[in-house]
Amino acid sequence: MGTGDNNDQQALERRVEQLVERLAEQIARGIVDGLASSQLFQRWQQRLDDLEKRLARSPSSAPAPEAGKRAAPSPGLGLPLSSLANLIRNKPPAGKPAPRPRRVVSRPTISYRVDPRKDSKASGKNNICSEPGCDRPATTRGLCATHYQRLRYRERKITQKQSSSSPLPPPPPPPRRQANRGGTRAVFAMLYEEKGKKVLAGLINQVKFGRSDLVERLNQMFAGMPGIPLEEEDVLRALHYHKLAGALHRRESESIFRHLHKQRGSLAKTAQKMKTTLEKLKERISELEIDEEVTRIRNEFKEEILEHSDFRQRLDLALTKEKYLVDLGIEEEVDASLKKELDAQLADLDTSDGNATRDSICRALSLDEERYQRLVRRFGMGAGGDERQLGGST
Repeated sequence: MGTGDNNDQQALERRVEQLVERLAEQIARGIVDGLASSQLFQRWQQRLDDLEKRLARSPSSAPAPEAGKRAAPSPGLGLPLSSLANLIRNKPPAGKPAPRPRRVVSRPTISYRVDPRKDSKASGKNNICSEPGCDRPATTRGLCATHYQRLRYRERKITQKQSSSSPLPPPPPPPRRQANRGGTRAVFAMLYEEKGKKVLAGLINQVKFGRSDLVERLNQMFAGMPGIPLEEEDVLRALHYHKLAGALHRRESESIFRHLHKQRGSLAKTAQKMKTTLEKLKERISELEIDEEVTRIRNEFKEEILEHSDFRQRLDLALTKEKYLVDLGIEEEVDASLKKELDAQLADLDTSDGNATRDSICRALSLDEERYQRLVRRFGMGAGGDERQLGGST
């Protein structure tokens, strides 16, 4: 199958080549016939013959040569004839185009101006190399070729060293201004906008201790801005502007009540948990006008201690939490009730043996050694009749 295709392709190629050759022959034959029919060469030949006849009849020319011979050049001149005569003599045979005459290009003569100072410099000392001890002529920058190459070598070395050396360390940055940890008075202007109202309302609900906590949260929120931190007076003005002062008062009151319940009515412990002092807490209670509610809460715990607690609970409070009783203002009442009940219990004990009396007291009152010593110091059991009752055990 493949051999048959190759034979067909070769036959087709030979057929194409034959057609191309025939076409080329027909084209050449047509060109020749066209030139012959136009009689172009015959007309040129006739004109050249007429021109030769005219030259032969001119008086300054030599006698006409015989037919079939070429005219000889003039012996006296010794130079060739004009280009037209050469063209006539060397005319091509019939049927061939005449050769194109060679064009001679005439170039203008250029004269260069010579600087008269050049000779004077060459003859003087300025043309000598400026390097000491060198008498070679200077070529560039007042140096000879050798010393100029050495100079360029040193310059390249310096340039490479400067480019490859480590750059200088950057200059130290200007001292940065220490950012304030709090907000700024510029934020105070923003607090009067609607956005500021939303921020204040949201932070009021997050207050745990009081207005100081609110100011601290605002300063942390807008930390880093230039200016001075926000003050409590600025925040209170914004709250009054947005009519949020009542919400802050309610939040502060709830916070005080909550901590007061946790600390069982102790103002000192409440102030400590709210990160303030006892004096400031009392002032805040007066400003919020919640004295009655605070007194009611404290009275509840007073009543619970004095009326609803047994002897052991009150004794434990008296021996371990004296400051708490002083804070509530019931220390004397608790001591009086304990003294009465303690005397009644000691009257039933056998006081003949001091060690036995001490052990019986500790066992009857569930006291350890430390609390027994506090009992003796607090109620004065070590002096007078009390010493007799305790068997001199102090």
